[in-house]
Order: sequence, then structure tokens, then C-alpha cells
Amino acid sequence: MQKFKIFVFLYSIQILYLFPLYADVLEYTRNGLFKHKATITNKNDDIMQIFIQCAHYNSRACETILQYGVLTIEQCEPKDCAIIGAVFSIANQDERAMPYLRKACYMGESASCTHLGVVYQNIHNFNEAKGFYDIACEQGDEVACYNLGLLYTNTEMLGNKPLLSIKSFTKSCDALYPKACFNLGVVYATQKNHDMPKARFYFDKACDLGMLQACEALQQLKKMKVAMPPITQRRGLYVHDY
Repeated sequence: MQKFKIFVFLYSIQILYLFPLYADVLEYTRNGLFKHKATITNKNDDIMQIFIQCAHYNSRACETILQYGVLTIEQCEPKDCAIIGAVFSIANQDERAMPYLRKACYMGESASCTHLGVVYQNIHNFNEAKGFYDIACEQGDEVACYNLGLLYTNTEMLGNKPLLSIKSFTKSCDALYPKACFNLGVVYATQKNHDMPKARFYFDKACDLGMLQACEALQQLKKMKVAMPPITQRRGLYVHDY
């Protein structure tokens, strides 16, 4: 049987994710983020295009936005701070991003807590990363719960702690995050006391949610004739019930 591996892609946050409505991006950026609004009055179309590029991780576009001048930490509201912090971070200016993200995080912007966790994880400060992932995960951010689970799967981070990784991945999987469901399957299949029926359960769920690797793992377990858990032990988390 092929050895299953944890899916370890680490997620940050796209800036557009922080907006309630995509159609509001131009109006919001024009009225909410910039220090000198008059300088952009006649550049609406340019601003929109540059901002969209920045939101999709184009660092040069983010640098261009910053050249217009953004609100200070004292001036920005939580949503403003979250977006400005993300712009700084994508522009590879994490030191300037962190105070904005921290303010936004502590004022209820869970995506900024997750983003801070990613920043700290990238510099190998795993305890700080855990703290911010914890905050966001408790607020229902499935990406934070997923990233937190990853910290507990690697001895070079917070150690190989299956029970803690299962707890975090389960919260994320409960929110229908497919990579977390897949990783639950891997943990159950590879931990010391294998639980292959639970592994099949979560591979099946991740497959239902569209993750190809999970579908391939599920086929392996079917060939091995691994049964699903008894119906009384299932948690009703399927996209399609059986």
C-alpha cells in the first residue's frame, strides 16, 4: 500500500477574501484605505485593476498601492487595518504589516489572526503562530484550524502530536475544508494505533469535497476492503450521505 502523507500546503489570506462584496472593492478602497483620497479620484479604473492584481499576490501591484499612501495604524478601522496589513505582507514588508494585522486581529478580524500566524510560521516562530491560529480557529476560521493542525504533525514545529492535530483538523473538516478532512484520513491511517475505517471515512469526505488525492487514497482502501465505520459512529458530516 502506498504510504499516505500529510497535505502540508500552508494558506495565507487573499485580500479580496476580506471584503463582504466583491462589487464594493473600488468604493471601499477609494473611501477607506488611502491617506490622500484626492490623488486617486481620477484613477478609479487603474486602482481597481492594480488592487485586483495585488489581491492575487502580485507584490509589485501591492507596492504600487502603498505608494499612494495608506492610513496609519491609528487612523484605520479594523477592516481597513486587515486589508492594509495584507497589502504590506504581499509586498514583502511583513515588519510593517504586523502592527496592522495585530490591531485587526485583536479587534475581531479573524482572517488577520490567521495571516499573522502564517507570517510567524514562515519565520519559524511556531509558538507565536500557534497563538494567533488559536484565536482565529476559536472564531471559526477553518483555515486557521487547518494550519494549527499542521503545526502538530511535524517534530520541527510543535511536535508530532496526533491527538492535537486531530482536534484542529476536525474543526476545519467540520467546516467542510477538504484538505483538513484528507489530513484526518492520513493521521488515522498512519498513527501508531491505525484506525483504517475512520481513515476511509475522512478520505471519502474529502473526496466528496473535490480533493483528488483523497479520491485516490479512498480507492486504495476500497481495494484493501477497508469498511466504513458503523453507522452509529459516523458524525453526519458527509456532503452526500450513504
